[in-house]
Amino acid sequence: MISYNARFMGSAIAMSLTSLFLLVAGAAYAGGGMDPVEKDTVGVFDPANENFFLTNTNAAGAAAVAVSFGPSDSVPAVGDFDASGSDAVGVYSPSSGTFYLNNTNVEGVADTTVRFGPRNSTLTPLIGTWDGLGTDTIGLYESVSGRFLLRNSLTPGIGEIVTRFGPKNSTLVPLAGNWTGAGAADGIGLYDPATGSFYLRNDATTAGAADFSFGFGSGGLGRTPIVGDWDDDGIDTIGLYDSTIGTFFLKNSNSDGIGDVTFRFGRAGADLTPVTGNYNGD
Repeated sequence: MISYNARFMGSAIAMSLTSLFLLVAGAAYAGGGMDPVEKDTVGVFDPANENFFLTNTNAAGAAAVAVSFGPSDSVPAVGDFDASGSDAVGVYSPSSGTFYLNNTNVEGVADTTVRFGPRNSTLTPLIGTWDGLGTDTIGLYESVSGRFLLRNSLTPGIGEIVTRFGPKNSTLVPLAGNWTGAGAADGIGLYDPATGSFYLRNDATTAGAADFSFGFGSGGLGRTPIVGDWDDDGIDTIGLYDSTIGTFFLKNSNSDGIGDVTFRFGRAGADLTPVTGNYNGD
C-alpha cells in the first residue's frame, strides 16, 4: 500500500495563506461583530494545493484557520474523530482508498490513517456518527449500487452498515446529518443537482423511503450541498455553496424556501469544495 504522510504548512506559511485568502475573498465582504455564535460554520478546500480555509462565523471575512493537509488527490472529510467537541481536518485519498484524519487544525501528520474501500476508488467519502456514541467515523457512498457503506470505528475493514438508499447509477450526492435532533446518531441523505431536490432519511441503518423530501435552490447550477447545525438547535440542516460566485446559502430548517443566511466566503470562480464543522468547540 502506498503510504502518505499528512502535510501541513508551518505557522508562517499558514499566516501568509490567511492573508492571501483575505485579499482574494475581498475585505469588503467582512462581517460585523454582532453575529451570534453558531455551532457549525463553513470553510472551503482547494484541491489544487490541499489547502483548507476555515471560518468560525457564518459571515463573510477572512479565514480563521488556513492549513494544508493530505496527498495530492485529497477529497475533504472533516469531523470530530476523538469526541472532543471540535471538528478537525481530514481527507480521503481515492487512489489509495485511505482516510487521513486529524484531531486538531494544526500542523503535523495525520493522527489516524484508515484504509477503507478499493484503490483507485470512485466512491464518495462520508463522515458521521452512525452509532450515536459521539465519535465521527467513516463511510463511503457507492453510486453504482446506490449503497451507503458505513463503519462504526476508525479501523480498516468492511462496511458494518450497508444501506441501500436511492436509485442505482445516479448522479446524486450523498449527505449525512441528524435531521431531527432526536438521539445522537446521524442519518443519510441524497441531493439531486439536476433538480435541486433533497431526500433525507433519519435511519442510516435500514433501507426505505426518504423521511424528508424538498427542493432548495434551482437545479442545474452546479451548486454543492452541505450540512450543518447553523443555529445551534441540535438539528442538522442543509445548505448550498456556489463556487462560481463564492457564496453560501444556509437553511435553518429542512424545508423548501429561501436561504436564512447568505454570505460570501472563498474566491469566486475557483474550484473550491465546501466543508463544514465546529472548528473551535463553541
